[in-house]
Amino acid sequence: MSRQITGAVIEELNAPFKLETLEVDDQPKAHEVLVHIVASGICHSDEAVRNGSAGEYPYPGVVGHEGAGIVEKVGDQVTTVKEGDHVILSYDYDGTCRHCLTGHPSSCVNWAKLNMEGVCPDGSVAFTREDGSPIHNFFNQSSFTTETLVQERNVTVIDKTIDLRKVGPLGCGFVTGSGTVFNGLNPKEGTTIAIVGTGAVGSAALMAAKIKAAQRLFALIFMTHVWKWPRNLVQRIRLIVSTKIGSTRSTKSQMARVSTLPSIQPVFQLLCIKPLLPLLPAATWPQSQLPRRHWNSCHGMRLPLCKSTLTVS
Repeated sequence: MSRQITGAVIEELNAPFKLETLEVDDQPKAHEVLVHIVASGICHSDEAVRNGSAGEYPYPGVVGHEGAGIVEKVGDQVTTVKEGDHVILSYDYDGTCRHCLTGHPSSCVNWAKLNMEGVCPDGSVAFTREDGSPIHNFFNQSSFTTETLVQERNVTVIDKTIDLRKVGPLGCGFVTGSGTVFNGLNPKEGTTIAIVGTGAVGSAALMAAKIKAAQRLFALIFMTHVWKWPRNLVQRIRLIVSTKIGSTRSTKSQMARVSTLPSIQPVFQLLCIKPLLPLLPAATWPQSQLPRRHWNSCHGMRLPLCKSTLTVS
């Protein structure tokens, strides 16, 4: 049996997100979990799939990979989650490869196959239109839907007292930012770190850097255009929040002002997502000094499609 749901479908490359009525299997398979989505974060990787910068993707499909919701049904071999549990959703992994077995599922040998090919692990599609035509998924999750089918591995149970509207980014943005600091930069005590952007990734990086006892933390918000309401208010709130969670100095900045950062201290570390790199003047990060091992870092591991971590000397 199937049930009707609503999903934000990308019909083809560069097509807009369009809400459509879709169908999803109402009877989860052995290791599947049917989740009612309460809220979802929005990551630049979702937009990257829509505009093609993420690489090949089998349109039409539904993206979204920072979902939070309530379990409605589980397959008969699911053991770690039950109906009614509140959960957050993250990426899929096989759980059996050498990386998974040593505690590094984000470097799973089959990561790209499980998360980027738009189908379930058994090769079936998670969603269909009413005429039976397939709609592909993303990260084996597709949180831009009202209900979705995921694997047990995609699910982490949280306490029911936690507001589900606030925890979706734990599935990607928060683990990306914190993992980048803990596993990628791994700063020594007393290090100075500059973090460009204070969304989910930047905020998580700030908190992780504080835990690692960085001495000075600089949070920057790029101002590439004239600020207008309500964006002005949102960015001001971000400045306040970044100070509360660990930044020793938070500022909004244009390109020219960022170029003064190297004078703060001879040696510091810079964390910036790849789309903002062209906005940073060359004086801020000499190209010859960028260690290539930190490019394309996600959750502190080297994976495609994700944020970049840069250490600058």
